[in-house]
Amino acid sequence: MSKGFGAVAILALLLAWPAIFPMPVEAQGPGGPALTIIGRAVDEHGMGIPEASVRVLVDGKPRAILVEGREEDQAQTLSDGSFVLRLSLPEGELRAAREGRVEITLALTKPSYAPRSLDVKMDQIAQMRGRLLVDVGEVVLERHRNAAFFIATATFIVVLALISLGVIHETMASLAGAVLLLAVTYMAGAAHPDFYILDFEDAVESIDFDAIFLVMAMMIMVALIGKTGVFRWLAFVAYRVARGRVWYLAALLTVIAALASAFLDNVTVMLLMTPITIEIALIMGIHPSFLIIPEMFSSNIGGTATLVGGPPCIMVGSYAGLGFSDFLIHMTPIAFISTAVLIVMLKLLYGREYEKARAGASPAMLKKLEADSRITDPVLLRKALITFGLTIVLFLIGDLFHMPPCVAALIGATTLLIWVRPPFEEMLKEVSWTTLLFFIALFIMAGGIGEVGLIQMAAEAIEQKAGDNLALATTLVTWLSGLASGVIGNVPFTAAMLPLVSFLTKGIPGAESGVLYWALVVGACFGGNFTVIGSESNMVAASLADQAGYRISFGDFLKVGIPVTIATILSAMIWLLIRY
Repeated sequence: MSKGFGAVAILALLLAWPAIFPMPVEAQGPGGPALTIIGRAVDEHGMGIPEASVRVLVDGKPRAILVEGREEDQAQTLSDGSFVLRLSLPEGELRAAREGRVEITLALTKPSYAPRSLDVKMDQIAQMRGRLLVDVGEVVLERHRNAAFFIATATFIVVLALISLGVIHETMASLAGAVLLLAVTYMAGAAHPDFYILDFEDAVESIDFDAIFLVMAMMIMVALIGKTGVFRWLAFVAYRVARGRVWYLAALLTVIAALASAFLDNVTVMLLMTPITIEIALIMGIHPSFLIIPEMFSSNIGGTATLVGGPPCIMVGSYAGLGFSDFLIHMTPIAFISTAVLIVMLKLLYGREYEKARAGASPAMLKKLEADSRITDPVLLRKALITFGLTIVLFLIGDLFHMPPCVAALIGATTLLIWVRPPFEEMLKEVSWTTLLFFIALFIMAGGIGEVGLIQMAAEAIEQKAGDNLALATTLVTWLSGLASGVIGNVPFTAAMLPLVSFLTKGIPGAESGVLYWALVVGACFGGNFTVIGSESNMVAASLADQAGYRISFGDFLKVGIPVTIATILSAMIWLLIRY
């Protein structure tokens, strides 16, 4: 009987336990029970919107939100657009909200987006670990084309026009554009949110410092390698191997420029090769442009083979997280194929001019050419090649350690500086700070047009045209990049296109392979051959030729640039479509 009584007593205690010791259904906050509201702010394509402001209104009146133990008027969404709002409500108010007698509303705002209000449905309230929780799901914010949109867009277009036409220095133009966006934000944006473009913190975050430090480190290494005279020696070797046959010489110089540009910045390659190429052309009795222009073409094409081959490659690799080995696998075959196509095009475009050339140089001129092409510092060359080789190894294995390419380049440049110990002030002069500032300003401008929605609008146009057709999207990105880079210049265009390509890569099935990034590299680099202002290496080589008295006009370049660009982009695009 005692056992039966004990069982009944235990059962009674279990049934009465909630009444004696109630569960903490509503954790108490400073002003009453705690209510947690979670959700995610997204755009029309489901992508998270960071740094959107979220306020809570109770019957139309603002209510404080608990943020890290402090009461704040509003909270901000995280990097993926999500938000967690915790507020305290009196028990009576909470009960009234659950019964529908009190309305709880979320107000989401962000510059360049239309404000959005959302009623919190309290009938969907849930209990989790003793707290009351409401999940409002995804809250869609629509883009709003306000004054900031038109100001940022107009500024970007004007800056690109100034750069393309050469009205003022490209760095001055891009810096003025970036500063204007910040000035409008802080002056007019403080008075009205429709003029808010991006603040200083957003501007700094938009700068790709991986790309900046990678370019800087490679400038230091290339400057030291260039002091050895190795590039002039290679050009002379090509002349000797060709034995006076101009077409073979042009092909060899083209291959040398392509190979050198794969591992060195193509601007530096043209800077070093152009003077000796002019001398060789004069010896052969032809206009230097017939050899220099093919070198321009090949430097832009060969630069696509590796991560460090040119500014567009560096920018794409850093933005998309693509390593040195990724470029070797995906872009090196394209560079080889397109270089072969270029050599065939040279025969078609310049064949008659090459046939008019002299068979060879006089002994005196050959002796002078040989003297000018000697390696001036073999010890420095040995140290530089060893360090450069180790840097390439770091590029290749860096992916295993999640090492950014800029770190590998900085290790190589610093090691070479310590080993060689050149005058440090002299080496600082070798770094093109103007170019680095140009990149920084462009990144800020690209961040500005991204904030106001211009890039999203362009991406939507391509996405609407291509739909889920990856082949069509690849074709559109390749040709759009190629044509625009020839007019705008491939560096500013790449900076503007990167967020757009990222947007498309996330939205089109199959694009996760990265094919749209490779299409951008092809279009930006190969499109640089469209006009003489299409890439920095083109402008550097044309400037050196002009200083020597052999002007390369816009029209003369365009006559050969158009067929070469079309042929090389077409061959590369066919490879991309077959490969992916």
